[in-house]
This record gives sequence, C-alpha cells and structure tokens, in this order.
Amino acid sequence: MGNEVKRLHQNKVVLYVSSEKFINQFVDHSRNNAINDFIHFYQLVDVLIIDDVQFFNRAEKSQDAFFAIFNHLHQSGKQLILSSDKPPKDLDGLQERLLSRFRWGLSADLQMPDYEVRIDILERKMKNDGLEMPKEVVKYLAYNINSNIRELEGALISLFGTIFAQ
Repeated sequence: MGNEVKRLHQNKVVLYVSSEKFINQFVDHSRNNAINDFIHFYQLVDVLIIDDVQFFNRAEKSQDAFFAIFNHLHQSGKQLILSSDKPPKDLDGLQERLLSRFRWGLSADLQMPDYEVRIDILERKMKNDGLEMPKEVVKYLAYNINSNIRELEGALISLFGTIFAQ
C-alpha cells in the first residue's frame, strides 16, 4: 500500500514500521528524555503504516504515545494503516480509547488466497525478480504452502538461494 501511495503521490511521506520497532524506538527516546521528538517525528508523515498492532498490548506507555500520534494524524487528514492478526474487538490489553479509534476505520479480514492465486503470486514474484522455474515446481509450492504468503515467498527465496549456492 505504501508503494502505491508513493507511486501515485511522490511528494507524500510514507512510513512503514512494525509495532516492535515503534515500541523499541519509544523506549530509546524515553531513556533519552526525548519523547516529544519521537512523537513529533511520527506526526510529520502523511501515511503511517504500522504492522502487528496487537503487540502494543504489552507496552502501555507506547500506547499513550501512539494515541497522541494517531489523534494528530487523523485530525490533520493524514492516513493510518494498521495491521493485526485480530479484529479490533478481539485485541486484548489495548487501551479502550485506542480500540475505539481503530473501529473508526475500515476493517478488512484478509484470508489466505486460494491455489490459483498462490500460483499467480509466485509467478509474479519470479517475473519481478527475473527468475524462472518449471511450472510443476510452482504448482507444488502453491499446493503445499497454504498457511501464509510470507511462507510461500520464503520458500521461493529459499529454493532459489539453494540453487544459486550450488
């Protein structure tokens, strides 16, 4: 999503960060008494993408900082994209004020793509990376790896890494 925003709006500042990195940055800034700098940095982006927000549940003070950032970006008409392995209603350990804001937006439940789409994903990835593989191997990977796309792409990368290492 961030790449598409940058493609369509080159002047937009897009930032992707995992919740773990966000929390670690917050802790580092806390130690240096620089929380305001931390918050200000995030308030300057046009599109903030945070992955795995369910992990905020173990970081109460980070939630406070994120709340301030969220409010500022929202009030400024900026875009926030949050991912989680659970819908907002099932996120335990998060402040209710954050959960209520998470419910403001569009929630989409993304499921694992079917077999044909997994084949297409593998073929597109190989084309983009300039790689070739027999169709039977692509079908084998798509059939046997159906847990998530990261594992599917990881298997592809691992397979090519093994081939190139020989």
